[in-house]
Amino acid sequence: MVGLKFTVSLSSSIVTVVLVVLVIALTVQTEVSKAQSTCSTSLGNLNQCAPSVVPGDRNTTPCGDCCDAFAAVSYDCICTTLSIVAHLPSLCNLPPVNCPNFPNLI
Repeated sequence: MVGLKFTVSLSSSIVTVVLVVLVIALTVQTEVSKAQSTCSTSLGNLNQCAPSVVPGDRNTTPCGDCCDAFAAVSYDCICTTLSIVAHLPSLCNLPPVNCPNFPNLI
């Protein structure tokens, strides 16, 4: 009888630990999804900056909306995006991006 109580108690503890781990995993996954969504939205808002960054455009001074949009993008989002962009050529079997005027950019 004591062995049965110990087994039931141990089983309950294992179930509790598994449930706690699942809750933590779901919470982390939800936070990652929110961060990805926020990053995508923030990057999408940077379309306000197109007139200032498109080569050949005479208007190189960013507008206030561009500056506000850029300020809303986290550095983690920017750095992750640049890292992904830097790896796209190799993933697409293309030559690497070479920016001679900005060797440390990508």
